[in-house]
Amino acid sequence: MNAQSPNNKFQKLREAGYWLTVPIVPPGSPLSPRSVLSKPGKKIGKVPGVRHADGLWSSLPNWQVSEPTERDLRKWHGMSAGIGIRTGLQHDGTYLYAIDADTKVQACADIIHAQVEGLFKDAPTRVGEAPKALYVVRCSGEVEYTSIGFTGGVVEILGKGKQFVASAIHPGTLREYEWTQKLRPLCDLPICAPEYISGLMASLQGLLPEAGAIYREGGARRDTPQGSLAGDPDTVGAALRLIPNVYEPPGRAKFVKMAAAVRGACQNDYERGLELFVEWAEKANVPDPQDDPEQTYKSIKAPFAVGAPWLFELAEAADPTGKFKKADACALPWFDEVAAAAAITAGEEALAGAPAGEAASSVFDDVEPIDIFGDADPSELDTPPDGAIPPIIGPWARDEARRKGVPLFPMRRRLQRRLSPPASSASKAAVSVFRVMRPTTKSGRS
Repeated sequence: MNAQSPNNKFQKLREAGYWLTVPIVPPGSPLSPRSVLSKPGKKIGKVPGVRHADGLWSSLPNWQVSEPTERDLRKWHGMSAGIGIRTGLQHDGTYLYAIDADTKVQACADIIHAQVEGLFKDAPTRVGEAPKALYVVRCSGEVEYTSIGFTGGVVEILGKGKQFVASAIHPGTLREYEWTQKLRPLCDLPICAPEYISGLMASLQGLLPEAGAIYREGGARRDTPQGSLAGDPDTVGAALRLIPNVYEPPGRAKFVKMAAAVRGACQNDYERGLELFVEWAEKANVPDPQDDPEQTYKSIKAPFAVGAPWLFELAEAADPTGKFKKADACALPWFDEVAAAAAITAGEEALAGAPAGEAASSVFDDVEPIDIFGDADPSELDTPPDGAIPPIIGPWARDEARRKGVPLFPMRRRLQRRLSPPASSASKAAVSVFRVMRPTTKSGRS
């Protein structure tokens, strides 16, 4: 009874080396009212999802990281789902990428096709709504999400955490997607160096009309001061309510940059940032948005390259009353870089001026350890108190928890509060030491 149907396209793609397939919700499918797919802005016909016993469809959790089983393939085939192929790292150690040429301008589509053909001869080509096209290439190494906008459209490189539709009904044309250049088995696709994709984007930047800068996800330098990007969530929300969500070149690249800016601005409160970005995304002035705002937001990882200052600048320009001022918004206390610098200086001076073995005591002796849990019952310590986790650790811990499926407790950090020590004790007060005192049982074990 475990035999696959001879018409199961999911199984055929697996046999061709494409193990990481996902089911795609067909256009016009009835959606569960409890599913995020029922929210405005979902691209039904292009997003992963599954049909339940009641006939209603909902999103497919963790499709970006899970590998389908034979049972999954049978189940997805039985529900008449479309088929998507996940990009990024494949089972054989190579990387699969989709070059998505999203333009309805024939001249621009021709330029993109010529450049792709020159670098990746006979690359599998999928067409849903011509002249838009998607090209599939295989690489030896990883390439981050990259896009370039131009007058008339955008070109994107889809990799880790993304997927493209391989077989389904196009939601716009209501016709089957067509492979004008056949999708060959994975092992038959030539393997190129990642630099070929970088070269393609550089060439397109010089050839496409009014092309903007090449955007690379996660392209921030590691020495970008992350604290300078953070902002008060309430002020970020006020800014986003002023910023219009109007589709204009560079299209998706601008949408992703907005997600990155909110992520950077709310780096200490992931859930609040997600809530604000989804709210802004739902203001879109297009009837058929291309992106899932939640997935886009979740794909943004630290270190961040843009944040609150850019959002405040946009809000100031968009405010018809002229009351919103970037300078005022940035002046709100969030991250005290002066105090941080003073702490480093104080520590270095103490280490340099004290005899060996005495430097630590000269700096820390007068600082009283703080028991952040106090006399709380150990059973109530599942949510750390505000400020217990340093801001630089919080975003990483939350990302790791989400990635590993650990449930998160809602936390609304109020980091605006800061200490203002007297000037005479600034060098000592700038160095804050918090020793977490874990409650112990009578036996002495923690």
